Amino acid sequence: MTTTTITDPAELRREREAARQDAQRYWAEYDKARTDLIGRGVPSTDTAAWAAAERLYTQHLEAAHKFSQLSDSEETLSPTPSALPATSSGHGVAEMLTGTPGALLSAILHRRRDQVAQFLPSDLSAQVPALDGVPLDTSHISTEVESQAVIDLLTPLSVAAASGIQIHRIETTKARIPRFTAPPEAAWVPELQPFPKTGPGIERVEVEPPKVGLVMGLSVEVFEDLSPLMLSMIQTSLMRAVALEFDKGILFGSGLGGEPLGVANTPGIAVEEAPLYDLSAFTGAISTLFATNARPAALVMNPTDVGTLLALVEWNGGAGIGTGSNVPLWKTNVTGGPTGLKLPFFEIPVWPTPACPEGTALMYDPTVILTILRRGAELAIDPHYGFDEGEVGLRVYLRGEGVVGQPGGVVALDLAIPQS
Repeated sequence: MTTTTITDPAELRREREAARQDAQRYWAEYDKARTDLIGRGVPSTDTAAWAAAERLYTQHLEAAHKFSQLSDSEETLSPTPSALPATSSGHGVAEMLTGTPGALLSAILHRRRDQVAQFLPSDLSAQVPALDGVPLDTSHISTEVESQAVIDLLTPLSVAAASGIQIHRIETTKARIPRFTAPPEAAWVPELQPFPKTGPGIERVEVEPPKVGLVMGLSVEVFEDLSPLMLSMIQTSLMRAVALEFDKGILFGSGLGGEPLGVANTPGIAVEEAPLYDLSAFTGAISTLFATNARPAALVMNPTDVGTLLALVEWNGGAGIGTGSNVPLWKTNVTGGPTGLKLPFFEIPVWPTPACPEGTALMYDPTVILTILRRGAELAIDPHYGFDEGEVGLRVYLRGEGVVGQPGGVVALDLAIPQS
């Protein structure tokens, strides 16, 4: 299939969007037709009955291929910065993989279906191609593209990434990252006088990112019931589990065992006692960050402590005052999830996560922190996992570590209320 060369960026975007919509429409029609045939018990060997569905599937692949080509052309005409390198067709394909729920897992199963099928019953093996839900022409999907798609899916689920901490990728086992132990200082000088020589404390920290991940077994029964909805649920569950543990290590890791040393435990950061009686618990951290020329732009808290904040009222009654107010101090819409929460009055984005230990919080300037990722992420299949129990292992992992470039840009808070 050939694509006419388009040089006008606006026309290219229109064509690209049309191809994307065509790919999604053909896939939806194919999935509907396939579901109907399976529901009526039509065997896959009945090629005449399945012909119409297969035509829709072919049209979907052609549209997806066109979308990928147009994405490459758009990137060439108007390249955009990306945190991840793209292959010649990687950018568009990765976007398709992350734009459709369950698409990445579907593509991975399809690319490795030969590995999986040989370990499954013969009757199920024949059904795998019809049930794997291929959303793309998988000849365009490389391991690098899969890795890019995994990172793209993990990023919005990770508090560390979503709060603005930048990601730096390395291709080696170890790397040395510069870090300020003291900020540089500038000064005004008279005309023809030399500028003062400043000797900011700079050290190079050696990092060797450890790995975080899991292996989940998928039984034969799961394969028998594979559908786009189930693939989407499995994919989301995997990504959330890894993102949660990733945040725990990057932000709060102890540095013991396999955990990296987290931001909250980095030597040199400020630590403040901030009993959560009211919003004054956060004023000290805010002023500490301002004093180091940092910007308080993220507050990570445990969901239980966020609940305590939501329960605070405008004023509490005391002796001779009355029963107090019932008006919440923090009146906010929580239906938008954590990305819509901001600390009342101060407007600092609040990121609730179980990765944060209860009774603690972390306030920081995201620009002074780096997350170091070694190579990419991986989502792979282990056909030998649970062989005797009829299970195939699905593994997802990545290697990462956090580095605080300026300790003065981070404040750890102890929110515990002293026992009287």
